[in-house]
Amino acid sequence: MKKKKINLTNIAIIPLIVVIISIFLTMFSTYLTGSKIIKNKTKEFGLNIAKEVAVAIENNETSLRKIDRAFEDKLIMAGRAVLLNDNKINNTLLKEYAYKLGIFELNLFNKEGKIVFSNIDEYVGFIAPENHPIRRFMKSSYSEWVEEDIRKDVSSDRYLRYGYVKNKDGSIIQVGILANEIYEQRRIFSPQILLNHYINDDNILYILLYDKNLSVVSYVGDFQQEKINDKPYLDEVLNGKTVVNEMIDKEGEINIVKILMPVFSEGKITGILSMGLSLKSLVISLYKYFAISLLMALLTSLIILLIVNKKILKPIDVLSEDLSQIDLEGNLEYRVEIFENDDFADLKRVINEMLDKINGYVNNIKEHKEELLVSNEELAATVEQLTAAEEELRAQYEEIQSYNERLQELQQKYEIAIEGSNSAVWEIDLEKGTINLSESFLQMMGISLYGENELSKVFDTVLEEEDKQRLIDSYRRYIHGYSDGIYSQIKMKDSKGRTRWFLISARCIKDIKARKLYGILTEITRLKEQDEAITFLAYNDHLTGLPNRRMLEKTFKEVVKDGHGAVVLMDLDNFKNINDTKGHVFGDALLKSVSEFFSQMKEENINFLDLVGMNL
Repeated sequence: MKKKKINLTNIAIIPLIVVIISIFLTMFSTYLTGSKIIKNKTKEFGLNIAKEVAVAIENNETSLRKIDRAFEDKLIMAGRAVLLNDNKINNTLLKEYAYKLGIFELNLFNKEGKIVFSNIDEYVGFIAPENHPIRRFMKSSYSEWVEEDIRKDVSSDRYLRYGYVKNKDGSIIQVGILANEIYEQRRIFSPQILLNHYINDDNILYILLYDKNLSVVSYVGDFQQEKINDKPYLDEVLNGKTVVNEMIDKEGEINIVKILMPVFSEGKITGILSMGLSLKSLVISLYKYFAISLLMALLTSLIILLIVNKKILKPIDVLSEDLSQIDLEGNLEYRVEIFENDDFADLKRVINEMLDKINGYVNNIKEHKEELLVSNEELAATVEQLTAAEEELRAQYEEIQSYNERLQELQQKYEIAIEGSNSAVWEIDLEKGTINLSESFLQMMGISLYGENELSKVFDTVLEEEDKQRLIDSYRRYIHGYSDGIYSQIKMKDSKGRTRWFLISARCIKDIKARKLYGILTEITRLKEQDEAITFLAYNDHLTGLPNRRMLEKTFKEVVKDGHGAVVLMDLDNFKNINDTKGHVFGDALLKSVSEFFSQMKEENINFLDLVGMNL
């Protein structure tokens, strides 16, 4: 009789191959999903950065306008100050005023356009040509005028900005400030300086700033103009639309996320911001993750193969060999041998028990033939049940292993996506009234609020009342559909008591009626400090620190509107003698000392202002 062995292919090999294929398919699916998530997160990150840069450019434009107005005021105030002594004007007086007021050029033109007096001796006697700007000013009805642009001095190679003030007798005071002084003040707020700050991020390839005429104003980064191809979208952006596209870099391999966003100033579009974000580092990281996952999958498959070979295939092969030795016709006394630590010991005992029974049946077959046939059928059914139970247990074990590996891969995917976004994240459960803050934000603020905390407790710890209300108002606008997300600037106190400004952006996932908010915190403290510094320069004198003419105008309007109050003028007697005998440095020190004395006399309804040189 031909003896058959157990078919190992159906029992173990095919299920093992199915498990390995499932591992690789799951890994590949995870790779594709992770790639899609990384691209979406990169676009979201780029949009947030682009919005931040656009806001910073708008703030810088506001600062530049304030600086220009300050210089215009300085030109006019210098001219007025000179005309207060119109009957004493000479070269010496103009030199003194130029030094005192920090003016490079002071000239007195007569009605014929000739320089009569100047702080620069060689300019005396100069006659303005017919195309000179002062000729246009003479013919105009203006009493004061500042040239809009910086121009080159006709008598030297220097570039200056000029202002003019008419005297009652028709003579004109010309005031000039060196362009370098203006450029130095404007430089710190130039778009190029701002863009240089953001290009340090490895994922940002380039940033361009177009003006309204679609000419490049500033740019940073590595790019080729012909490869950027912004032109098809520029008109759309000028109409207020933000464009996000993907493109291929010059090597034709790695995708680039390109963002085009309008730049506003005083509510109007004044330019376009173009930003390119490279997915190269993220894709490389994803490739590394895929390679590591592939290696782990191969290693896992090898381990499974070894385990299956040791624990299943070899024991089954041995069992098959033992079963093949069973000869119910020729050797009824044969029994399957059971080894130490035999994985199929129980099954072999059952088989041996069955062989014992079979032996008994065979011995009684002649007397109980019909009973033997029945018992043989029962034995066959028992074997089938045992085999089915074993296969079912093995399948359940393999299914549990597969689910466990999938859960581990999903957790790794989530962690890689969060780390790749380089963000400080927060999550609010609106039903429970709790908030979770990312570890990076807690370390930044130096506070210990790890895990889930009460929303009111966290708000009381880091927010003032007005910032709470501002955040609540932004949330209400979002849930009522007036905005596509929560965007708000708020200030917070860190563990050292320092005030820090943050830009908050958040939204609900999938459905605006969802009960959880997910958001990102971006620090903008430096931008706020720059804006406060510019505001101080605009409303305070640079020497004494006291409020200046602009603050006087604002304060005086409030006093007049209220109907109560008075203006008291105070002067320092013989101050000119101090400057003449001690020098201007000593005079400046005296002004600072007097200003500090007045600053200490704090009273709610009394304000001290520095009106030195003002024509009252």
